Amino acid sequence: QLVPEARSSVGRDLVWNDQRQDEILSWLPDDPEHLLIQLAREEPGSPSVYRLNIYTNRLSRVRRFHSGVSRWYADQQGTLRFATGYRDHQPIAYAVRNRQAFEIDLT
Repeated sequence: QLVPEARSSVGRDLVWNDQRQDEILSWLPDDPEHLLIQLAREEPGSPSVYRLNIYTNRLSRVRRFHSGVSRWYADQQGTLRFATGYRDHQPIAYAVRNRQAFEIDLT
């Protein structure tokens, strides 16, 4: 298991141990010590994006979860470009630019 177990502390927000820990977004070819992954830690079913050190298992959050997003997409260099999910049982999509997510009209 590459992802360290999450532990909640008294007086802090709850964290979750996501069952799906194999969502690799980018292998980061210019950074062989790290992977870019998505993991639902802060909110069940809503993944945030993390940089994971494969040798130390250390996680650093790159992008906090976004309401409705269930899947993030990154290019080969690890830059987030796109996100998809559902709102009210309807598919939604976002373009990601300059750390902002802009909803795309799918109609």
